[in-house]
Amino acid sequence: MSLPTIAFAVGSTAFVLIGILHTYVHFAWLNQGDLFRRMDALGTTPLGDMDASIWGLFQGTSILMCFFSFA
Repeated sequence: MSLPTIAFAVGSTAFVLIGILHTYVHFAWLNQGDLFRRMDALGTTPLGDMDASIWGLFQGTSILMCFFSFA
C-alpha cells in the first residue's frame, strides 16, 4: 500500500471521527445552560438587514461544522 493511499485513508477516517465527536460534544456539553447564559449576555449582532443572536449564530456554526466534517 502506498503512502498517499494510507494518508488518504487516515485523513478520511479522522474527519468522520471529528464529525462524530463534535456532534456528541455539541449536544452533550455545548447546549448546557451555563454557556447559553454567557452567550445570551452578549446580545445580538447586526447580520445584513437584521439582528441575529450570538447564541443562534454559534449553534448554526457548530452544527454546520458537524455536518461538514462528515462530508
